[in-house]
Amino acid sequence: MEYLYKHINIKFPQNQIVAKAKSLSIITKKSFYCDGSYSSKLNLAGIGVYSEHLDINISLGINNLFKKLSNNVAELFAIKSALLILHEKDLENASKYEVYSDSKYCVDSVNIFIKHWQKNGFKTKDGENVKNKELIVDIYNLTSTLKCSLIWIPREYNTIADLLAKKSVFG
Repeated sequence: MEYLYKHINIKFPQNQIVAKAKSLSIITKKSFYCDGSYSSKLNLAGIGVYSEHLDINISLGINNLFKKLSNNVAELFAIKSALLILHEKDLENASKYEVYSDSKYCVDSVNIFIKHWQKNGFKTKDGENVKNKELIVDIYNLTSTLKCSLIWIPREYNTIADLLAKKSVFG
């Protein structure tokens, strides 16, 4: 964990960092940190995925993978990518992993809203189709299969994945 703290700009005394980390379970569980980045001005998107335990640092542009880019697409694809890596590398121990995202939309879509959307044919309360349905369903199915958790964290705890995602868009 020292490596992680050296590479994240957190402005807390060390004892507060450890206390906050324990409350997020990042000391006792194996972790993936995910983030997406999108520039509407450049119409470019990318992802950042980081796992200290598996020595993974991914910075990947996703411009050619989707017809329509957005920050939510990038955030969701970062989570899906982490889960696919986990599925491929460590399926037997997947339940010991937690996947972190600073996107409340993504985490709530997969953990809360999907249950309602499944019942109503993936329609919003206004009767519109749920955006990014395919990615949300894929993530939900992967987290269910792997029995791992998708957890929201504050942006300041996701600095490495954020830097990787921004690097994929802005170089």
